This record gives sequence, structure tokens and C-alpha cells, in this order.
Amino acid sequence: MGKKTNTNASPKKEQQKPLSRRKLWFFRIVVLVVVPVLVLLGLEFALRLAGFGYPAGAVIEKKVNGQRICHDNVKFGWRFFPKNISREFLPFFFPAQKPENTCRIFILGSSAAQGIPDGAYNFGRFLEVMLRKQYPAVNFEVINTAMTAVNSHVILQVARDCSAYQPDVFIIYAGNNEVVGPYGAGTIFSPISGNLKLIRLSLVIKTTRLGQLLARILESRKQQVQIPKIWGGMEMFVNKQIRIADKDLQLVYKHYRENLIDICKIGQKKGIKIVLSNVVCNLKDSPPFASLHREDFTESEKRNWDDLYRQGRNYMDADKFSEAAESFLQALKIDGAYADLHYLLACCYYQLHDFQNAYKSFSDALEYDTIRLRADSRINQVIRDIASDKESKGIFFADTVSAFEKQSEYKIAGEKFFYEHVHFNFSGNYLLAKTIYQQLEIALPDWVKKQKVSGISLPSQEDCAKSLAFTDWDRYKIADEIFHGYLIKAPFTNQLFHSRTMKQKEQELAILRNNLTSPVLQKSAAQYVEAIGLSPSDWYLYWKYGQLLSEDLNDGALAAMQFRKVLSLHPQFYVAYVRLGMILSDQGNFNDAVSLFSKAIKIKPTYPDAYYDLALMYHQHGLFESARNNYLKALQLEPTYAQAYINYGVLLYQQEKIDEAIENYRLGLSFVSDSRELHYNLGVLLETKGQKKEAAEQFRAALKIDPNYIDAQQNLMKISL
Repeated sequence: MGKKTNTNASPKKEQQKPLSRRKLWFFRIVVLVVVPVLVLLGLEFALRLAGFGYPAGAVIEKKVNGQRICHDNVKFGWRFFPKNISREFLPFFFPAQKPENTCRIFILGSSAAQGIPDGAYNFGRFLEVMLRKQYPAVNFEVINTAMTAVNSHVILQVARDCSAYQPDVFIIYAGNNEVVGPYGAGTIFSPISGNLKLIRLSLVIKTTRLGQLLARILESRKQQVQIPKIWGGMEMFVNKQIRIADKDLQLVYKHYRENLIDICKIGQKKGIKIVLSNVVCNLKDSPPFASLHREDFTESEKRNWDDLYRQGRNYMDADKFSEAAESFLQALKIDGAYADLHYLLACCYYQLHDFQNAYKSFSDALEYDTIRLRADSRINQVIRDIASDKESKGIFFADTVSAFEKQSEYKIAGEKFFYEHVHFNFSGNYLLAKTIYQQLEIALPDWVKKQKVSGISLPSQEDCAKSLAFTDWDRYKIADEIFHGYLIKAPFTNQLFHSRTMKQKEQELAILRNNLTSPVLQKSAAQYVEAIGLSPSDWYLYWKYGQLLSEDLNDGALAAMQFRKVLSLHPQFYVAYVRLGMILSDQGNFNDAVSLFSKAIKIKPTYPDAYYDLALMYHQHGLFESARNNYLKALQLEPTYAQAYINYGVLLYQQEKIDEAIENYRLGLSFVSDSRELHYNLGVLLETKGQKKEAAEQFRAALKIDPNYIDAQQNLMKISL
């Protein structure tokens, strides 16, 4: 019999081998790392495709007339500030590929380097005048990338971005904002962190659209009461006092050092020379912004200290400076942390001609100032440590502090060179440029040095005033800006002798204003025409000349020509579109004006003036709904925009929406309580509603602001009858 086959038996399964340990880990890595990365990349691509977010670099590159050009990114500051109050660069514009025979220099820093209050006279523009006179055959590009309210965390990012565009030299003048700028100990923006790598990682993440989306979500979900929605200038830091012994200050100095070192490393890696300047401040004529007693100050000590402080002030008032100094010295033994005390003692020493002790006490007043808006000695020591004896490594030290001391009376820097605490006047910017020039000339490439014309001296301050068109009109405009934009506000109002300072500045301002006769204005215009003839490619000259023509000489047609020239040289300067649009609107050219305002908004969607001027034009043409939308957008971006409230209220009144107009004026006064027009307009509307008592209160409020306000006087009298 043959062998039986077992037909019920299952076919034998092939045995599967288990995954090797290596393959298993590879699979896990793919699942845990590669897949999420691909998903994130896909989301990033989708967000960019949808147009979400903004370019985060300091420099925008685009093609114009077939050439790749670079210009400032007005949205760069969004990584560090809330959008509505984001700071930005002075407009700049240069070819992406550096032309032959060109020396490219970038200036890095904050507001003092930017040239506040008028960037037309920042020290970089003085440097251009000096360089072109000494080296007329060389094309110099001096590109100012300084920005108000920033510190070294921001400046490092700017340096990285600018290093891609063949710089020959970086000039760094920075240090005043280390405490109050982003990630500083006294900031109101991004909070301080002890981990510098974490700060830098967060900034890298914000360059991605995903990071920007995440930031927007986080901002919408948390109450950011501490972060302002309105730019309030230096007043925003009044409640952020930092004592000299605050432990977070050590982090500030540490981060500043590491950021500066890393900027220098960028230079060394890419062959960029570095000119690093220390930071000079107004010691003599800028008292501390705020003072605090030491933390362990007892009540009994305070009583004794107060008695000595009061006694010293009384002696000063009686011009008994020796006795006052003795009282202050006794108070210092009880508490030496109070900044104002050091300043008063310095004033006594100065009056007694003890200038060595005066210098020390003025310096101590700066060191102990608890609103830390000036670079202190430790900031300057960091600069000196990094820059000293490093010429072989391409780092050159400009000792600006010593240069200013040598040129100051009794070697104590003061108002001779400053408008207020740190911002240079024309003489200060000239001296700063002259000091930095001495090191810059050493740092210039060899091919540039060979082209220096021998026997030509540096331009004088008067030469620079001629080249940059520093006119009597400019002197008045700057003085007015300093007075109304700075000195009448906190923290300046907290300073010792503020009333005396304001009286002096008011008198100086009145003299400058009264000097602006018609012949003086015509002379200023002629100075601009002459400067333009010397530098026909300087867009800043056309810009300033256009302002003079439109604001004080009432020549709209000629002003429009200047603004068009500005835009031909710098097509991304959004403010010029608005200025030109306003002129065309006044001339009745509605469609072209709308187009110009729209271009400005496209470049900078957070510019409230563009929305306001567009609203005003729609309003004048009876297009009320479009006007309403743009008034509201302007007010959303700038809730302190008094004129927008005023005109929006008029629009509502014209539409017979009286209650809405009243609420609009009340809202405006909650932000701008010192607007006489808002009080007056609210009073008029309340009177129409029969609310005479409250209307009278508003007219009185307007008269309190301006006792000579005739309309308010007449309406108040009419109600009182």
C-alpha cells in the first residue's frame, strides 16, 4: 500500500524574522522625528503660500528695473515689539551686489546712532561727508541700520542679516537701551531670560510663519496688560525702576558682552572690520530720571535722611554750596543709593569749582538712576574689554567718552553736545563722527586707503552744515520736537530742576520761532537747493526740502516734485507716498491720491497716518462709509490720535448720529485728556442734547488747557446767560 497523504494538515507557515534592533530604532526615528518635521515643513509652506505672516529679516531684497536691490524691512521690528508700536529703521536702499569701487559701511545701534530727533543729521551722514572729501574717487555707502528702543539682542540679528551683503566695516554705537530694550531687566516688551540660547531660539522661531502663527495665538489667549498697545516713548518705562544692585542687571551685562562678541565673530568670519565705540551720555545737564532708597532703609533712617536732604536743598537755594555739600555728604552716609542726592552733591561741587569731585558725583548719579536709559560704566567697560588691543583681529576701538570729555568744559559732558540725556545735537553728532572717523580710516580696505587725496583736511562742522543743509528752519523744527515730544513728558518731568529747564527751553524755542521770518525761510530753501546741487542723489535732502515747501512755504506743486524725486530714489519710503498723496488730494486729484495712500498701506499696513489721510479725503468727497472705516482703522492702530477722533465725530454728526459722536469724543478724551478740541466738540454736542451743565464742564476743561480759546469762551458765556 502506498503512503497516505494527510489532506487535513494545514500548510506550513513561513516563519517571520523579528525586526533588527537597528531597523526598529530607524522606524521609531522616522515616526517620531522625520514625519513631524515633514508635517511642520508642509504647514510652513502652506502658510507662506496663503500669504500669512511677514518677512522677518532686516533687509528685503527685490528686483527693480532688472537689478536686485535691498531696502529696509518696516516689519522687522514685529519680532521684538507689538505691531502697533513696532520701531523701524531709517529708510535705506542699496544694490544687492556691491558695485565696483564701492566701500560699504553699516552702522549698528539704537536711537542715538539713528540720529533722533532728526535722522538727517545722524553721525553716519557726517561720516559720508568726511569720507567723500578725503576719498573723492571712491563710492561710499554708509547704511544706517540703527533703530529706536533696541538693544544688542536686536542688533545681533541686524548684523547677521547685513553681513550677507559684502560689508567692509560695521560701526557699532550701542548700549543705552540694554536694560529697557527687549529681554532687558527693565523692559516692557519681551521679558528677561537667564538663558541666552532660549532667547535666540525664540527669535529664530519667529522668522518662520509657524512661529508667527504661534505668537499670534499666544497673544490672543493671554492678557498682556504689561505690554503697551500705544507707543508712549520713554514714559513707558516710568514704572520699571531697576536698582544698581538688582541681580538681573548682571544678566544684562552678560548678555550684552556675549552679543557684542558674537557680532565681532561675524565680522571676523566674513572679513568685516569692526569699529566699536563706547557710549557717552549727558552727565552735567541731565539729572536722574528716578531714585530709590536702598531696600533695607528703616523709618528712623529715612527721617534723618529727609532732614539732611531738606537742609541741603535749603542751603542750595541760599547759594550756600559748601554747607549744602556737607549736608548731602551726611545724608550719603545714611543712604548712598539715592540718585538725586548724588546729582545735587555734584552741583554743589561744580559751583565750588571742585570739578574732580563734581565729575565723580555726576557719574554716580547716572549709575544709581533707576530708570536706566543711559549706558552706565559697566556697559562701557564691556565695550573696552572686547575692543581694546584687538586691531590685529579687525576690531578698532573709538574712545568717544574721552573725546567728549576733552571737548567739554571741565571734562564733564553736558548740553553743549546733547539735546537731553543721550541724543546728540548737531555739534555732538559732528564730534561723534570725527572721533569714529579716526578709527574707521584705519579699518578701511587697503584699496580705499590708496585713493586718499593728500593735503585735504576733514570738513569742518560748518562744511557739514552746508552739505547736509542744516538751516534755521531745521533748528526750530528740532527744538520744537525736543520740547513737545520729549521734555514735557515723563520721565523728564521727574527730573530735578525741570521747571527751570523748561523755562529756559521755552525761551530758546520762542527765539527760534520768531526768527523764522519769510526771508529766513527763503534762505533755508536756498540752502537746500545748494545742498542738492552738491549731492543730487541724496534722497534725504529732497525729503526735507519738500517738507519745508509744503509746511511753511505753501508751495504744494514744488513740494510734490521733491517727494516724487524721493520716491524715484527710494520707492519703499511709505511716508513720502502719504505726503505726496496729501498734496494731490488738496489739488483735487482724487484717484491718484487714493493710489498713493494705498501704496503706503501696502508697504506698512500699521501706519495710522495713511488711513487717517485716506479717511479725510473720502470724508471731503462725501464717501462716508469709506471714511468711517479708515478713521476707525487709524484709531485702532493709534488710540491717541486726537485729530482722528475730532474728524470722525464730525462725520457722525453729519450723519445725525449724535449719541455715537458723543461716545466717540468721550473715548478720545480717555486717551487724550489734554485735547482742547475734543473737550470743546463734546461740549457742543452735549449742549445740543440739552445737557448744559456737562457741556459747561467741557468748555471749562478746554479753557483750562487754553485760556485764550475764544470759541469755548463764547459758548460758556452763552450757556451761563
